[in-house]
Amino acid sequence: MDLCERTTEMTYADLEFLGEDTLVKVIPKITIDTTLQLLDQEVGPFMAHDREGVEVPFFVARQMQDLKWVYIQRPEWLNPVQLAAKIAEEREQSARLSELPPKFWELALLYLSEEETGMIQQEKKEIVSLLETLMQLRRDKITSDAKKIDSSFRHIQLTNLSQVEIMELRPQVLGLMNSYSALELHTMEDL
Repeated sequence: MDLCERTTEMTYADLEFLGEDTLVKVIPKITIDTTLQLLDQEVGPFMAHDREGVEVPFFVARQMQDLKWVYIQRPEWLNPVQLAAKIAEEREQSARLSELPPKFWELALLYLSEEETGMIQQEKKEIVSLLETLMQLRRDKITSDAKKIDSSFRHIQLTNLSQVEIMELRPQVLGLMNSYSALELHTMEDL
């Protein structure tokens, strides 16, 4: 059986769904003295205009923001200065991928899809452009490393890959593994 046939494909929607469970900081606009009980955790209490904020899963933050109860605070890494620095780091480290925060791409997409993020349209366009540049730099590195694989490989070490990058890379790696397995099986039959 082909390895690709035995796997379930993840989609961007699946990854976005998983990203919605990531804790994000919200700044409350109202006071809620009690905690909110979620399936696996409690969040709160919420004190109006508390600059320290409260961490809640993104899906809760989105609902609370829709109700005008909170403002979702953007992560520090999702601004033009930090993204430009990450691009520079990616260019400097030509041999490996730089480390990204957990669920980086998923959260970036979720934040950019929100209407009330406190971002002006020009800043949003700049952030999207920087994210596209960063993603292309990382794809180019991954593709370059994949081209170095020959039939003698037994394992590949790819560090600092995000879930999105793993999802994109998975079909190619499984295809390579199937090709090498078939070649190895054919070579063994000839012996």
